[in-house]
Amino acid sequence: MEAEAKAATVADLQKRLDDAKRALEENVAQHSAREEEILGRLESQSRRFVRRTHQEYELENPEDDELLDALSLLEIHAQDLEELRQQLQSTKKQSLMLMEQSRKSFEREKVALQQAQDAIAEKDSAVAEAAAATSRENFMLQLLTDASLDMAGSFLDATTEDERVEARSNALLRLAHDHGSNFWGTPERTRQIVRFQDRALQVRDYLDFCTRTLSLVYGTMFPRNKMPETLPALMDKFRDAPRIHGFVRAQLAAGARFAMIMIKICYPKLDVGQVVPKCLAKMAKRKKNFSKYDDVVTPVAEDMMDELLRMDAEFFVKGSDAEHSTRDK
Repeated sequence: MEAEAKAATVADLQKRLDDAKRALEENVAQHSAREEEILGRLESQSRRFVRRTHQEYELENPEDDELLDALSLLEIHAQDLEELRQQLQSTKKQSLMLMEQSRKSFEREKVALQQAQDAIAEKDSAVAEAAAATSRENFMLQLLTDASLDMAGSFLDATTEDERVEARSNALLRLAHDHGSNFWGTPERTRQIVRFQDRALQVRDYLDFCTRTLSLVYGTMFPRNKMPETLPALMDKFRDAPRIHGFVRAQLAAGARFAMIMIKICYPKLDVGQVVPKCLAKMAKRKKNFSKYDDVVTPVAEDMMDELLRMDAEFFVKGSDAEHSTRDK
């Protein structure tokens, strides 16, 4: 509105300047025409008086001579004409000075108008950039809101989360208000951003917990195997039931193999390949009661496990890089 008012003022000033120039030119033309008319009349009268002098008058008697009176009148008119000429020249100079001042004023107003137009253009550009920035901000805020919803899960405590979000949002809004800033916009936008931050921290803590737990399980089951370095690699080890069953089978196979090694050491002539077939054959002939063997083999099995654990501990103390030979696939 201010720029439009300036533009209207400049246009009005330009119109008045043009009118003044036209009026001045007309005035100068009128004075010039009047001057020429007076000069012409005086010259005409002078010529008539001179002719009459030659024809009708004698100059020997100057008293009451009409020619001399005419010449005196001509001299008076000439003086008046000179004064009029000087007045016209002075008026012309003043008019030229006024025109120059008006021209300079017009140039200044023109520059001011251009500056106002540039300011309006810059303002429009700033408004457009602000609108684009607002659109981007709203889009990013919607993405944060959607991501917050995607991160919602059973591991989140909604009550404590709301308490943390409300406390942090209020603290941020107070801090911005104390510094005279409106950085966060509205309280609702602040809560959306803070909720996303809070859930991101909760998800990170939960992922850290999963990493530690899976590392503990994997390291306990396979102490000689190389530990996967990332959570996705750890999760791949436990990605489905067949793979977990494979882990259990590998542990059972390791214990059975260790037991058979100890038996073979004690009884080198024993054909361990016949242990399973003979056991199955005897079980097929008559029903065996395995409980009577349990009290006998349990202490021995525990001693074997203690020895196996001792050997594993010794293995890691020595810093061997060999991996457990059981299959985990």
